[in-house]
Amino acid sequence: MRARAVGGVLAALAPGGCDYAPPAAVGSSPSASASADPAAALPDGWTRLEAEQGWSIGVPPGFVRSTYRGSQVQLRDPEARRTLRVDVQTTADGGAEQALSRLSPQLGSQLADYEELRLEAVDYRGLDAADLEFTYVDQTELRVLDRAVVAEDGRTYYLYWQVNASDWQDALPVFEQMLETFVPAG
Repeated sequence: MRARAVGGVLAALAPGGCDYAPPAAVGSSPSASASADPAAALPDGWTRLEAEQGWSIGVPPGFVRSTYRGSQVQLRDPEARRTLRVDVQTTADGGAEQALSRLSPQLGSQLADYEELRLEAVDYRGLDAADLEFTYVDQTELRVLDRAVVAEDGRTYYLYWQVNASDWQDALPVFEQMLETFVPAG
């Protein structure tokens, strides 16, 4: 299964191949102070996306949903070139950090001017989770934070955040809020 998990994340990085679908229709959103439950609490103006695979996430205003590489859900702010892709795999052999550590050298051989900034286990709701942060060049310098999260049912979620490197400081709080609203399936 290792090749499938790594392959799924690599597909998220490949240029092109994105089939756009209409924006997700989602229900009303309570304010962030309504509850500590990520399924209930959303910042003002955000909506909740309920994905076909059973997971859900809060979506900021202006983001458009599409399908990427067949099964990945892509949420993109076309104005700011901020993109979140969510890929679900059945396993991450060796856990989240090892899955990302196998991925990094492959990225280095495939992406122009790839530079790994950090790869480490992170504390995320007591689950097995890790971050791979890197930059590469595709017409402009891009910066990525790819978080792998192994849920209690064993499925691995890759939450891949990509922005222009020059927008990193302003964009990172948006991704952090999205992570706070993410609810794995089950």
